[in-house]
Amino acid sequence: MLTALAAIFGMIPIAHQVFWGPMAYAIIGGLTAGTVLTLTLLPAVLRLLLAREAAATAQQQHPRADEELGGMALKTLELNETVAC
Repeated sequence: MLTALAAIFGMIPIAHQVFWGPMAYAIIGGLTAGTVLTLTLLPAVLRLLLAREAAATAQQQHPRADEELGGMALKTLELNETVAC
């Protein structure tokens, strides 16, 4: 994060020049978008994938749990995931 901010702030002085301006704006925009996506979207996608893997593992370890509890096991798992967010 500090490296991206240093590069962004380093491009600001040359952003208003005619020759280097378009490149500076492209670098600033790319670093800003990449940093924001890395800090927000990547952890959210990783959490969803790990939750899906955990649910599949639980289903493989206890395949009859859903039948024995009348469908409550899956609903409880979904409720716990919703509350944990």
